[in-house]
Amino acid sequence: MFCVECGREGKLYNNLCESCFRKKTVLVNLPEIINVSKCLHCNSLFIKKWFKSKDIIRDAISSAIKYHDDAEDYHVEIKLLSRDEGNADVSVKVSAVILGLSFRGEYKVKVKIKNAVCSKCSKKFGKYYEAIVQVRAADRGLNDTEIKTVIHIAEKIVEAYDTFVSDYEKMHNGLDLYIGSMNAGRMIAKSIADKYCAKHSESPKLVGRKKGEDVYRVTFAVRLPKYKTGDFVYINGKVLMIKKILKSGIIAVDLENHVITSFKRDEIENAKPVSNAVKNAVVVSESKDEVQILDPENYKTITLKKPKDFKAKETVKIIKYRDNVFLVP
Repeated sequence: MFCVECGREGKLYNNLCESCFRKKTVLVNLPEIINVSKCLHCNSLFIKKWFKSKDIIRDAISSAIKYHDDAEDYHVEIKLLSRDEGNADVSVKVSAVILGLSFRGEYKVKVKIKNAVCSKCSKKFGKYYEAIVQVRAADRGLNDTEIKTVIHIAEKIVEAYDTFVSDYEKMHNGLDLYIGSMNAGRMIAKSIADKYCAKHSESPKLVGRKKGEDVYRVTFAVRLPKYKTGDFVYINGKVLMIKKILKSGIIAVDLENHVITSFKRDEIENAKPVSNAVKNAVVVSESKDEVQILDPENYKTITLKKPKDFKAKETVKIIKYRDNVFLVP
């Protein structure tokens, strides 16, 4: 077998001897100047499209470098030679195997970085949104813990969907979140509803046309239950402590006899709230079934029935409703 270039006899690589093959083979194509744009707000990088970047220089070179079609086992070593705010001079060492032959090359590259605003941040700071997630609670406002949880859920989901929350609006009875993606808004509403066993619905609204297609914004309404785990309520002549809220109903403990009971969601909606002012009371004595305490308001001795397996310490927690005192399990 003879080299088609020089006529030398021996092992050939694409009809060329090793010497001619090495002379004609271009290991990589890498421009001397690489122009990139970096978002001022989120540091995303634009090379053909916007994407998240942890290392602008490496990502810029990785996006620009083109290897020989037959290159395998390639390795890139990048060394920063100098850098100012908008420019970086870089040494790029490349090694690879082509048709069983090892190749190495070193290249000098200048990366020029221009500040810009990515499309996502442009929409975000322009208050763009495709969905509103309205979170409310029946007959009450949201507490601080619920608001923080709702915001945390939203931020996790918009990150996963590569979108954003363009605005939060606290209302007297809830929270509105303006979301950059309809699908993310739908997932946020579902996740909040799952977290709190809440009801949710969606309502689309036509806001215009774009490229001949109808454009909609969707409002996702999430309605949290009237009561929360740990709340005390009065229903059907009983004072209850809510232990668990399910989509199908409520699990509660009757504070009179400490029996676990359950209610449908619509039944508990008619319950009256009992003040959640739990107080500590000093234990005077304890028997198998009862515990005697001092009323923290008037220091009278009160005897209360103990829950099963309840062991009193120096103090116990109690709650009052009307003229009755109940031991909190």
